[in-house]
Amino acid sequence: MSSNATISWLTEPKKIAGYDIPPAALAVAAAALLFGTLQFTKSSKSSNAPPVVSTWVPYLGSADAIDRDPDAFLAAAKKKHPGGVFGVKIAGKIYYYVTDVKYINTVYKQPKTFSISSMTFYWAKWVFDISDKALFGSNAYPEIGEHLHRTFAPKNISPLVESYASQLYSVIQGSDEIKPAAPGTSIETPLLEFINRIAFIATSRMLFGPTFDTSDEAIAIFDAFDSQVYKASNGYPPALMPSFRKGREGIKKLFRKYMETPHQPGSFVAESHEIGRDSGWDENDLATLMLGNLWPTMANIPFSAYWAICLSLQHPEGVQPLIDELDTAGAHFMDSHPELKGNYTDHLAAFLQSSPAIPLLSSTISETLRYTTDSYSMRDVIVDQAQLGPYTVKKGDTIVCVTRGVHMDKNEFGENAEEWIPKRFMRDAPVGEDKKGVSGTETQFNWMPFGGGISMCSGRHFAQYHMKITITTLLKMFRFDVNHAKSKVKLGPTNRGFGIRRPEGDLIVKVTRL
Repeated sequence: MSSNATISWLTEPKKIAGYDIPPAALAVAAAALLFGTLQFTKSSKSSNAPPVVSTWVPYLGSADAIDRDPDAFLAAAKKKHPGGVFGVKIAGKIYYYVTDVKYINTVYKQPKTFSISSMTFYWAKWVFDISDKALFGSNAYPEIGEHLHRTFAPKNISPLVESYASQLYSVIQGSDEIKPAAPGTSIETPLLEFINRIAFIATSRMLFGPTFDTSDEAIAIFDAFDSQVYKASNGYPPALMPSFRKGREGIKKLFRKYMETPHQPGSFVAESHEIGRDSGWDENDLATLMLGNLWPTMANIPFSAYWAICLSLQHPEGVQPLIDELDTAGAHFMDSHPELKGNYTDHLAAFLQSSPAIPLLSSTISETLRYTTDSYSMRDVIVDQAQLGPYTVKKGDTIVCVTRGVHMDKNEFGENAEEWIPKRFMRDAPVGEDKKGVSGTETQFNWMPFGGGISMCSGRHFAQYHMKITITTLLKMFRFDVNHAKSKVKLGPTNRGFGIRRPEGDLIVKVTRL
């Protein structure tokens, strides 16, 4: 190598595991590698410590291997370390992955030993870039958390359910924003792009009213942020993710612009905003708060609806059984409510909140969540030491409950655990070579897409309604015909550990307005 080439190599950023690594960071990582190796060797003398997956990559550790194929990485790690707990080096830190359902439930049942509280502050600072003043300068942050829990409690979510159903209907039926606009007309489009755009507009208007920017450019900015959240949340430095930082600042800029003009947010956002404003939060922190209102809903729920429709379209029976079931239940609902006029889809929120007999749709959603969810329930050990089976973990260790490992476990879900079976969660419905040859309810299985314990996702009840409303509305307002020659889609690695995995490829569909 010539001297000029050597200088060029030393001064240019390197691309590792999808990140732009500055030369200085490589130098620091090289020095840290020796120190980290010595420290790790010293700390690993305890025979009770969980084993750690070996890696030769300095600093980033197993990050690249996980990003390329998280399922293959997890399977190989479980095979080599079958004890149900093993360490994974990522971004200079060891995370202890828990894959055995017994130990996962141990973590969920002991919140005074395995705490999520410190993780929420970490995510707020590291991922969303909220200020220390907002986090620690008042009681606003925990107050907003309490407000969120109250709002999304089952007895309180009806206004949000009604608002989303109304906004979704208005976006599709009451405007020309969504093509095809006229009955009988068609367009050809990637399925995810079609569903995501509709869900983004309707969800934004439910939360922020009609004045928030929902243009294609705004959606692209949000997607740039959302597509990297899982990496930042798993410990990768935002400094090495320029597109993530740009997307985060871009979406905050949209919220600052939104706040500068007259706006009418929904009550949930308005009350959250009032708590922050009354506590002296600045415009950047208030914009961060609004991003925190939008992201949890948009990051996973529309993708769940997408996968339910995408997988159903590829199933031999297609989506027609879902439509038939909805129409039967809808007719019964309308017969039971003679005071209502029109079709059951004109009263969708009331229909879905009436506990209709839609077992196939409910099972399809539950199975889709099982099949596509890749959630890491992360906790910090806050006692001097704790036991996970034969292993000892210590104060400050980070525990990662890998629920996808449970969902894909043949001991839990039978030999067809790696297949999508829409009737799996229909009671007594034959579904092939699964557990005992029949399906079961979610409580009969170790089904945990929303985590577990006292920190289970507080928005899970609203999420179920959001998915049902989206799926029902789309199936009743459009017909989807797959262009098989152009379509190639599978579960991709993106968003692993933080909810619904993203597709690799997509279905190309002909969408016809009904």
